[in-house]
Amino acid sequence: MEIFKIQNKKYQKKIRGNSKLNISIEAGSSFGWSEICGGNTVNICMKDFGASAPYQKLYDYYGFTAKKILKQVIKKI
Repeated sequence: MEIFKIQNKKYQKKIRGNSKLNISIEAGSSFGWSEICGGNTVNICMKDFGASAPYQKLYDYYGFTAKKILKQVIKKI
């Protein structure tokens, strides 16, 4: 993330594209993704710390499954 932020604006724009909706998926904190993705962003991330379980259960709980991601994106559109 830090390396991306120091790149020139032309490069950053090329990577971001012209999307009207951005989605960040981070199996950790959403810290910094709104800054990189812009204003209209769906942040799918963990909202707390210290969860312990098999990753499949944690992904389902935190919304990291394809079905739950799609549901959040459709809600935002």
